[in-house]
Amino acid sequence: GHTVYVLLAEDPDTDSEVEYFIADEAGADVKNFFTVEQISEGTGSNRLIEGHIKIPRRTRFSLGSSYLIMVTIRDKKQPMTQVINVEVNVSVGPRPPQFFQQKYEGWIFETKSTNNPVFSQSSSNGELKVQVHQFQQNYPKTFRIFDEYNRESTLFRIDEKGHIYNKDALDFDVQQTQRPPKFRP
Repeated sequence: GHTVYVLLAEDPDTDSEVEYFIADEAGADVKNFFTVEQISEGTGSNRLIEGHIKIPRRTRFSLGSSYLIMVTIRDKKQPMTQVINVEVNVSVGPRPPQFFQQKYEGWIFETKSTNNPVFSQSSSNGELKVQVHQFQQNYPKTFRIFDEYNRESTLFRIDEKGHIYNKDALDFDVQQTQRPPKFRP
């Protein structure tokens, strides 16, 4: 079957065994079209169990239709009262790429040179990388960075892999409006 969505639940208990299944209250159309498969990686305390929502067989969906899938997640070794329910909305049809995060933040050194990487806020040595999930695989993926006025950035660029670099020297002591204009021949 084709994987539509991947769920990953963490249980801080030692020796837990996470289980995913379509909730009892899900509609008949959801139960007919979708399944949840447990995918396990690693062993012991490094073991991860993902819940892959799948379409088990070739199915003709109506373009533009939407399915709300209720998934129950629980630890098999705990009482049934400890469950989490999540909602996954599946839309049928072409979709634009989806960012992994809503907001990307980074930092960069003050520099007189160009093409220096922007670093991730969460890691002092890792480059910031904008990641997207592309649903239609045969289309080129391009990135653009816009400034606060919704114009293409004159200070930063982003490459085809999602890495961000400076296009211009960065002097944090002088406001950009006070700098002399640059003319290009």
